[in-house]
Amino acid sequence: MSEVLVIFPSIHHALAAEELLQSLEYEFVLMPVPPHVAEGCGLGIKIREQISSEIITILCQKAIQVEKTHPLAKGEERK
Repeated sequence: MSEVLVIFPSIHHALAAEELLQSLEYEFVLMPVPPHVAEGCGLGIKIREQISSEIITILCQKAIQVEKTHPLAKGEERK
């Protein structure tokens, strides 16, 4: 299963995304952005690649800014 890290420009956006996705009962993991990516606020949401477009659309509709997405290699979050 491929995963994507959604990276936000601020902690405010990351926490708003967490709250929204919890209320919609999506599966995700709030996690630090790996050091080698070094973008955004340092906090991101790991989601399955298959639902990434759907989630990004929902976030944009709710004015939650996404800085970028980063595909995660297996075990990358541990680096």
